Amino acid sequence: MSKNKILNQNIMKSLKFFLFVLIGSLALTFIACEPDKPEPDKPEPEIKLEFLSLTADKELLYAGETATITAEAKGEEVTYQWSATMGSIIGSGETVTFAPTPCNTGESTITCKIIDKHKNALSKSLVITVE
Repeated sequence: MSKNKILNQNIMKSLKFFLFVLIGSLALTFIACEPDKPEPDKPEPEIKLEFLSLTADKELLYAGETATITAEAKGEEVTYQWSATMGSIIGSGETVTFAPTPCNTGESTITCKIIDKHKNALSKSLVITVE
């Protein structure tokens, strides 16, 4: 064999080895540099709407008196809607004041409706006697 032929074979072997290493390195680089896939958003567990209690600090009122009414609820972003059959609701939120209509006696029904962010709703009522 001539020296040129042996030299060419050595160059070809070196070139093949170099290409093999280069292609392998590029493949590993692309695999290793793949962008991280974000984890899918896990939905937060829904908190079931519950109307725990509706209480008044007084069940019997006399002229000029008021009562504090408190609603206790559990849920997500709960809002409160209040109404009274004979009198006014003063304030908003989970604690309000009931002021009976002057010169009227009898029973007044106070109702609280709770609504969560999913539009689920529950209501409770209580009766206050006005003398």
